[in-house]
Amino acid sequence: MIKRMCRFPPIQTFWHLQMVAQGVVLGLVAGMSLLFHGEVRGDFIITGIVTAFVTVALVKWVVLRQMTEALAHEEQVRHRLENEIERRRQVELALRASEERFRAIFQQSPMSCQVLRANGETIQVNRSFCRLWGLELEDLQRVGYNILNDPEARAKGIMPYLERAFAGHVVEIPAAYYDPQVGVGEEIGQARWVRAFVYPILDDRGAVLEVILLHDDITGQKMLEESLRQAMDQAEAANQAKSDFLAAMSHEIRTPMNVVIGMGDVLMETALDEVQRGYVARMQTAGNNLLELINQILDFSKIEAGLMYIVDGPMQLAVVLKEVHDLLRVVTLGKGLELKFHMDERVPAWIMGDSLRLKQVLFNLLGNAIKFTKQGFVQVAAEVVEGETAMLHLTVQDTGIGIDQKKLDAIFEAFTQEDATITRRFGGTGLGLSLSRSLVGLMGGTIQVTTAVGVGSTFRVILPVRETAAPAAFVENKMPALQEQAPIHSLRILLVEDSEDNQILIRTFLKTTPHRLTVVNHGGEAVTSVQAEKFDLVFMDIQMPVMDGYSATRAIRRWEQEMALPPLAIIALSAHALEGEAERSLAAGCNLYLTKPIKKQRLLEVIQLFGERLAMNKPTSPQSSANSTELPPAVSSD
Repeated sequence: MIKRMCRFPPIQTFWHLQMVAQGVVLGLVAGMSLLFHGEVRGDFIITGIVTAFVTVALVKWVVLRQMTEALAHEEQVRHRLENEIERRRQVELALRASEERFRAIFQQSPMSCQVLRANGETIQVNRSFCRLWGLELEDLQRVGYNILNDPEARAKGIMPYLERAFAGHVVEIPAAYYDPQVGVGEEIGQARWVRAFVYPILDDRGAVLEVILLHDDITGQKMLEESLRQAMDQAEAANQAKSDFLAAMSHEIRTPMNVVIGMGDVLMETALDEVQRGYVARMQTAGNNLLELINQILDFSKIEAGLMYIVDGPMQLAVVLKEVHDLLRVVTLGKGLELKFHMDERVPAWIMGDSLRLKQVLFNLLGNAIKFTKQGFVQVAAEVVEGETAMLHLTVQDTGIGIDQKKLDAIFEAFTQEDATITRRFGGTGLGLSLSRSLVGLMGGTIQVTTAVGVGSTFRVILPVRETAAPAAFVENKMPALQEQAPIHSLRILLVEDSEDNQILIRTFLKTTPHRLTVVNHGGEAVTSVQAEKFDLVFMDIQMPVMDGYSATRAIRRWEQEMALPPLAIIALSAHALEGEAERSLAAGCNLYLTKPIKKQRLLEVIQLFGERLAMNKPTSPQSSANSTELPPAVSSD
């Protein structure tokens, strides 16, 4: 450091001053010696020399200290400068790396990016922009493209969005179909579905410096949506075709079945010997089995087509179970089996559910239990099992042949039984359990089974318990049995039916009654007849030539309103058995919906009910009918 200091000009000057100071001090001492003593004395000279050296040493120490501090400060400043230079170099490197990173992201981004000045001119685009629109930056600059003057942007109605963006707001522009030729004037690029996002870049004062416009090409998404829509339309068309096919099959099968079973009922009322009566009984049994098979196939098809619906309503579970028990009791007695019935006292009196579908499930399970049980008992029981949620357990237990554990999953598949031997020994189609599981699933429940070969099986239907109050209009035993009903006066009945066989069947049903029957062949004739004559009751077929039953019913209801006449009781009598048909009949203006084949007793019960209403001057409008009769507005008659 001393050498460095010595090289500094101030230090060199200091050495010169030191020599001058020493000479001056010595000169002063010599002068004082001559002045006071008249001669130059040696001791004065020595004193002067010592004083000069001390003075010079003191000055030297002070100056050296100040210079050392100055050099130390200079070193600190130099280090600070070096650090600042290094920091700025690192900042520049980071900035350069950031710019390169942004440039790479900008150029490699799959989303089209366009950078605009505040006046709307394009100053930068990325590769995705060029691929999307088929345009380069030079193309836009060559034609003087300005997005704020783009006629297509104005035509698409997106200019308000751009104006908001250039005012400093982040904006999403809805998807639109763009043609890149518009505004550029050259045959390049392809039309696209594009959704855009606009992000303004602001300065410190909030003024817009630049705007980044991002284009999201959703053409593929739109094409996928369109293909999905077309596929959905095709699926709906196929579903509708299947629904139409099921409706047609239901009509075409049930129409002859109505005659077969109906004529069998009429034949049973004639004078037959025991052998003949046995033949007719077997024919009726076969007809009813065929009808049950048809119903199961149609129900299975409806579930597959998504046309099966659960109709919830208040029901008495005890009554439902008792009806099933009583109907199957005769079958168990014929096989020498005991049919047990148990009802847990904790089961609510009224619960919400679809009583018709629940009966169907229980009939299937109990029917199987009885079919596969040679001796012992079959039991149906109901209990409530408490837990996080109270569940209703409906159990069907038998002491039958049981099921192989390996086949438990297979028995719930459509058209499947445990094995082919079972099919030959016991018959059946294998639809019952599959249909039951589907129906229970639609009701929000499950079916469980425990079984052992040679011991028996237990099927357990588990459903949520939804307790409810009894309907306000509920009255016990509202409809007495037919044999207990008092005779009613003769009714004038109009039958609208295009099938000659069904016309003969209904005539035969009413042959021994006091009622007067008029028959017409289609809905057009029905409208004319109602307007020309007075009738008490109309049985209206649905599918007919010229005019169908729904159209005829609507026409009759309009005529009644125009003439201010009370509504005539119209009962839909149809071979259609699909879900929704009952609702369609009510919407058309019918009072009741019955499905073919219809039993003679059922037909006479309905006539008796509406005859009593007429005798009591009760209204017969669809609305009042639905609320005042025990028969539901949409009833399926076996």
